[in-house]
Amino acid sequence: MSRTIYFILPMYNEAENLSSLLDKIKNLSQPGTEVKVIAVNDGSTDDSVEKLMEYKDQLPIHLIDHVVNKGLGITLLDGLTYAASISSSTDFIVTMDADDTHDPMQVQQMMAKMLTDQLDLVIASRFRAGAQIFGLKQW
Repeated sequence: MSRTIYFILPMYNEAENLSSLLDKIKNLSQPGTEVKVIAVNDGSTDDSVEKLMEYKDQLPIHLIDHVVNKGLGITLLDGLTYAASISSSTDFIVTMDADDTHDPMQVQQMMAKMLTDQLDLVIASRFRAGAQIFGLKQW
């Protein structure tokens, strides 16, 4: 059975980190699993969109472009709404920050858990007991 993993990436000034994340995401493609990116640019003032489009020949990319910053909530809503409109019941929709602080490799474990336990939703959280945080500044 063919599946698609849709990665929703809310972006705000992520040009510095985007290439590393997209390289990791494209490496998840394998026979029977296609990977697509839905990037929601939330008014970036750096080269985030240009950096993203450098990958258009390597990954299927759909860009939703907010000319002005609307905030993370609206940005995620726009990405999820679009993904829901094009995905099927066998596909996976993943949201992760575009700043490369989330490891896309963990998606494979999450997908396996969903399939094995017949789950509709899996949430990874840094606030769960035993979780570790890498690459994120602590306040």
